[in-house]
Amino acid sequence: MKQKVNRVQVRKKTVAIRAVDANGHALPGASVSIQQTRSGFPLGCALKNTILQSSEYQSWFAARFTVTTFTNEMKWYSNEPVEGKETYADADAMLAFSKQHGIAVRGHNVVWDNRQYVQNWVQSLPTQKLREAVNRKFNSVMTRYRGQVIAWDVVNENVHFSYFESKLGENASSIFYQQAHQLDPHALMFLNEFNTLEVPVDGKSTPAKYLQKLQQIQSFGNLSRMAIGLEGHFGTPDISYMRAALDTLAGANVPIWLTEVDVTHSNQSKHLEDILREAHSHPAVQGIVIFGVWNPKGCFSRMCLTDVNFKNLPTGDVVDKLLSEWRTHNVAATTDADGLHRAELFHGEYKITINHPSSNSSSVRSLTVDSASQNNNVLTVMGKMSIKWANRTPMGLELRCKWFNPEIEAFNKVMLALRPQVEHIVSAGDASFFFHMAASLSKTLRLKRSLLSVLSSPRLTPLSAFSSSDAPPPPPTYAAASAGSRSQEKERGKWSKALLFLPGAITFGLGTWQLFRRQEKIEMLDYRTKRLEMEPLKWNELSSSDHDFNSLEFRKVICEGDFDESKSVYVGPRSRSISGVTENGFYVITPLVPRITGPGSVQLPVLVNRGWVPRGWRKKLENSENSGRSSTPKIVDAKQIEGSAWWKFWSKESTVTKVEENSTAPTRVIGVVRGSEKPSIFVPENDPSTGQWFYVDVPMIARACGVPDNTLYIEDINEDVSASNPYPIPKDVNTLIRHSVMPQDHLNYTFTWYVSLMA
Repeated sequence: MKQKVNRVQVRKKTVAIRAVDANGHALPGASVSIQQTRSGFPLGCALKNTILQSSEYQSWFAARFTVTTFTNEMKWYSNEPVEGKETYADADAMLAFSKQHGIAVRGHNVVWDNRQYVQNWVQSLPTQKLREAVNRKFNSVMTRYRGQVIAWDVVNENVHFSYFESKLGENASSIFYQQAHQLDPHALMFLNEFNTLEVPVDGKSTPAKYLQKLQQIQSFGNLSRMAIGLEGHFGTPDISYMRAALDTLAGANVPIWLTEVDVTHSNQSKHLEDILREAHSHPAVQGIVIFGVWNPKGCFSRMCLTDVNFKNLPTGDVVDKLLSEWRTHNVAATTDADGLHRAELFHGEYKITINHPSSNSSSVRSLTVDSASQNNNVLTVMGKMSIKWANRTPMGLELRCKWFNPEIEAFNKVMLALRPQVEHIVSAGDASFFFHMAASLSKTLRLKRSLLSVLSSPRLTPLSAFSSSDAPPPPPTYAAASAGSRSQEKERGKWSKALLFLPGAITFGLGTWQLFRRQEKIEMLDYRTKRLEMEPLKWNELSSSDHDFNSLEFRKVICEGDFDESKSVYVGPRSRSISGVTENGFYVITPLVPRITGPGSVQLPVLVNRGWVPRGWRKKLENSENSGRSSTPKIVDAKQIEGSAWWKFWSKESTVTKVEENSTAPTRVIGVVRGSEKPSIFVPENDPSTGQWFYVDVPMIARACGVPDNTLYIEDINEDVSASNPYPIPKDVNTLIRHSVMPQDHLNYTFTWYVSLMA
């Protein structure tokens, strides 16, 4: 019983959902539907390339698991059994399958410290050649799958074994983890080990020994994305010892995963359930991967979940039972007098739908529940809306709306037909909002347009002549028309009425959309302003792994180095207005190369948008040996900077490169971190082969300049332009904050749309 309580506390959250109307008033009696779309706790299973051979296996697997580890297909001995002949065909295909079904992948493994699993050709290499081969392996597999896996087992089982340390030095593993972190900075780097959790008698991998190794690796480069990987190959499990080991390891304050769980025991299913329940109930454990792999010739590993015909074995039944138990099943409830409904939900992703009798539409929201989420989530459902059209709405109009049902159907058909065109005008999200708004307004707008059409038609009896009963008015009579012509005229009338109120619906939707866009711009400008007011980062004093580049946008940074003018890129044409005269020119983007301070330097180059130059200055800058703020470069052979970490880990060529080495002081740049531009459909594609750049595409420009794709891109805001140094002209900070369409513009657009609606 205690275990169940702990599990509820660790993996569940009580969430309060409040339904309110458009004015913020509570909606009692609203129906609430809660549907979990994805579990928040990753419970997965390992995969072998046999998944590629059976569609039945694929269906069985994808219906259950959200995370996987490939047993062999990413390992060095599988990818490069013969020196220089790499193959990733199976791993690529398995990754494609996983992506298709939303299954996260753990990278397993880069190198294995157990000599038994090191290829003979690798063992025959001398020290320097071995170091080069390992570097190639890291760059090969991690660059190939960077950003596509959630984690890496970097050096497998290197608490027990030390093959690479014995060959390359006692800090080899630490260097490997640092290198891995630079190659894939967003992935968790696991120290994957066996017998730390399973048995207390293995003195090599006790929790204390494990933590000692973890601290050694973490101390090198301040690696923040570390995690504890516990294989979990159990015989007869000791649950008390398992719990104590997890408690000890939790003191490291890093995520813990059970990475290869299986059991060899006559009562496999019972012990498997005990292990999984214990791990799931521990707050430090953030995921579990079972090593139960299907094979057409029988069980591949020590434990299987299904037979060869995909009928669950007892262990598979245990997994299915726990998967069902550890998720929230669909909830249907009603809000109380305060418009509230409280629900105890397992961590995960949810779709919340709210309906209320006062509204003819649903409010749908996505919700993520985890340990960090708030307990209260206010979801808004639009209440009943009423719009008066300058006192033109006659009495009893609401009672006669059944007469207009055919026009409602016609309106819906027209809106569906127009949806592809509308989505070309607004984004997908705004298009959804537009159609939601159009649906809620369809009744009122239809009544207005149809009513005016009815009142103005000499052939129809005025609406005011009918009583206020619910019965529809008698059909109009036509003196000289046949039954067939009357039917055709009626059909044309339906479409005419629909088309009459359609412009009003579109106009109102677009006007309201501008209000939402205005609020977004206000929040965006406030965000940019606050970011630019923060203290500048001194880039040369930071490790390249200290920050996620995406999180730095609109931060000021101070960089020092030397401009490599030979690799400048000119983006344009870009116009600049001076005293009312418009002049075309370019933005010039140049790599700023940090000076090598020693063999341990890990600073990466920076792409700097130095500002605007006129057309005539492009050739002048290209031919100048000493232009503006740049230094005179000297040719330096690549071998002189092989000690640089960014060169070793990122360079794709071994040819001579140009870096700027000068006895003068390095160039100091104050810039703002930016990202790639999003060109409109009318902007031509960049053509690096001819030097034509029409918009800023950071990875593409980086490749053209011979620097890593993920190079930091900044826009220079130095204010040191003078008569002797007029170009390039850096951007003004206020220009960076501005957007092409400002909040006031959206307000003007809203006013225009609404005025045209009332006209």
